[in-house]
Amino acid sequence: MIVSNTGPLAVLAKAQLLYILKELHEKILVPRAVEGELKAKTEGVIMFNANPWIKFANVRNKELIKVLMLSVAHGEAEAIALALYENKPLLIDDLIGRRVA
Repeated sequence: MIVSNTGPLAVLAKAQLLYILKELHEKILVPRAVEGELKAKTEGVIMFNANPWIKFANVRNKELIKVLMLSVAHGEAEAIALALYENKPLLIDDLIGRRVA
């Protein structure tokens, strides 16, 4: 399992390459903020319907999210917090987000 931010999923979905993640990871965990960002786009709705192995999770550590949001956007903050909580690798394309993680 891996935790993902918005960017990598959106790019792979547009390129029709999401199957690569499925081959590498049994499950992709997506925080609710990232789900919202992706569903705001039509591709996001189609992507989730066609890929049930992409799962959504609520991030419990709200204090950590607040601290992280001093440096990164909400989606990145939730993805970092979820990866830390689950002790799983993080798939993130944002340079500042990678540095913060």
